[in-house]
Amino acid sequence: MFYSTVVDASYIQRNYKQISIIGKGRDFVHGIPSVIQLVEGEHNQKFALQIYENLNLETYQIKVHQLQTSMCERVTSFNSRIRLLGRREINEKTNDLYVLYDFDNLAPFKPTVEGEEQAIELLIQLANNILLQGRFTYEYLDVQPQNLFMNGNDLVITNFGLSYAGTKFERIYVPSSDPIFKQKSLVNIMYAYAFQAGLLVLQCMTGLDVKLLFFDDGQFHSQLASQLLALIKENKEEESEEKFIEKKRYKLEKFNKQLSIQYQKLPKNKRKQEPFDPKVLYQAQFLKYLSDLLATDNIQRRATFSQLVMCPDNLLDAALPIFDSENYKDKFKMEYNYYGQINKVDQVLSKDDIEPTGSGVIVYHDNSKDFTQFSGEFENGSPSLQGSKYVNQGNRKLYIIDEKKETQVLFQISAGDVEDSEQSYAFLGKVDAEYTPVNGKLLAVIPIDNKKPKKYTSVFYEGTFIKGQKEKGLEYFKDKNVFDGEYKDNKPKKGKMTYGQNHLFEGEFEGFRRKEGKLLIGDQEFKGEFEKDQIKHGTLIYGDGSIYNGNFKNGVRDGLGVYLYPGGRLKYHGTFKNNKMDGEADLLIVDANETKEQIQVTYQMGILKDEIPESFKEEFIKIQELKQKKKPPPIEKQQKNEDEIEEDINSNPGNQDDESQHYDMEDEDLEDGGLEG
Repeated sequence: MFYSTVVDASYIQRNYKQISIIGKGRDFVHGIPSVIQLVEGEHNQKFALQIYENLNLETYQIKVHQLQTSMCERVTSFNSRIRLLGRREINEKTNDLYVLYDFDNLAPFKPTVEGEEQAIELLIQLANNILLQGRFTYEYLDVQPQNLFMNGNDLVITNFGLSYAGTKFERIYVPSSDPIFKQKSLVNIMYAYAFQAGLLVLQCMTGLDVKLLFFDDGQFHSQLASQLLALIKENKEEESEEKFIEKKRYKLEKFNKQLSIQYQKLPKNKRKQEPFDPKVLYQAQFLKYLSDLLATDNIQRRATFSQLVMCPDNLLDAALPIFDSENYKDKFKMEYNYYGQINKVDQVLSKDDIEPTGSGVIVYHDNSKDFTQFSGEFENGSPSLQGSKYVNQGNRKLYIIDEKKETQVLFQISAGDVEDSEQSYAFLGKVDAEYTPVNGKLLAVIPIDNKKPKKYTSVFYEGTFIKGQKEKGLEYFKDKNVFDGEYKDNKPKKGKMTYGQNHLFEGEFEGFRRKEGKLLIGDQEFKGEFEKDQIKHGTLIYGDGSIYNGNFKNGVRDGLGVYLYPGGRLKYHGTFKNNKMDGEADLLIVDANETKEQIQVTYQMGILKDEIPESFKEEFIKIQELKQKKKPPPIEKQQKNEDEIEEDINSNPGNQDDESQHYDMEDEDLEDGGLEG
């Protein structure tokens, strides 16, 4: 399925506060670096925010597909849950990718185990991770200790790719000779992961720095690893304890001599002087599995890894082995496909034995089911509410993340070409029984390609809904406009639209077009009616105190109108054409709204054609003097206002019919109507 659940990264930036930097990582498959931050959301919840910077379009699309699959279709109880994906567009070919993970109540993982039982349990969890998650998504593949955390007693595997030793590109947990460095095929990824898992478990069993088991060129020291495995093996029953201890002493001396050489390659602060002396011993069979995972001469031995927890083998005798219904489709027919953990059975598997328990994915064949797929945790053979549910309701295709939470994360994926559809969205909040938004945040979903967004592309809306339609709330747009008010048919109806600093409209809308209200740009204000989003009739107050009341056409003064000059004593009452005084008119001198003197004059495109009395000439001179007294704004502020106005002019030709477009006043309606009109 090709879909997008990516939102605009500005939503994440606005709603999640950075606390600290967790570290820097590197993607195991693609090798792309990332920075991981600890951030805080609502109710002091902690999240991890991973940012991949400057991804080309191809890599961005691949990563989005992998991460979406993990977030919506391959949910497990032992992976850090992905909550949101965000895109920050750098240009048409480059993006930053934001990945938001749950991170509440997580503590660092301590690389130690106490005995074979814990070592086996750790290896089982690492096997579950690749078999239930990594092999399908190519994510969560870097299992160095710093990428593991604990939630109480439960292991949580993250997707950070952190690497503390050396540079961020160091791959000390995989031999430099591994085929994954030549070809990133699934088989090679499985082999590399199996090695990492085996090495991590061995580190936890022995407490040794794994760097000691590598040569300077990154090759694995297989001989030293074999000696280490031999030292921690339990005594065979047929061998006397005395003979066993003697052999062990000899092997320890030989091993510690080689180890001391390896220690000299470490930084001084990591060189341990005491020799290795194992305190816990392990059964030969378990060590044989580790030996297979660490094989470098015959790498196919690592294929044992999948058999450790998979039915029917389940070599580690896992309490919840992984079952794949595809392997049994010829044996018995099931009403659903299931891949995941089940309750262990001692007898041969049959249809009645299959009870999903733990993590898995179930897909129903029966279209009458209220959902077709569930990925997450199962209880008593049935899907729990902790996971991702896929719902097919006619043309509505939904992913619901963790239904049991009061605030849900829901993605609607429209049928058909979802990349061109405006019906896709993400929603965080309360929904009704039909998964229709009631109260919360509605986030726009960004197509997986870099199509240029339309004007008034929403970033997110926060407010109330009626039957899934926006009712009243606050909405942020891609072009940085913000609307606060009431809606009709999911479009603004009445409220305030802020376009920038000192630039806003408050009143009634028809869609995104202004209908009637008050528009402010800088120190100028218009109040009245609009047509096709342009001023049509009303009062325009200029920054110098002059006022025009009358008609407009194409955003400029046109038709009958009254213009009151700065100072409030001289008034023009007549017609305008293309923003200029034009035709016969009355020119008045007024005082306290009382007419003191009145003459008839004729203007031609802003030029006065008649001789006027001295009293009127004196009024024009006073107006010019008044203008001279007014100090101009600082150059920086003046330039900013001019740039904002110029941006309005260039983007608003004034003859558009598309309701999704928005046009402001043109430069002519910002003129002050001076001496020449």
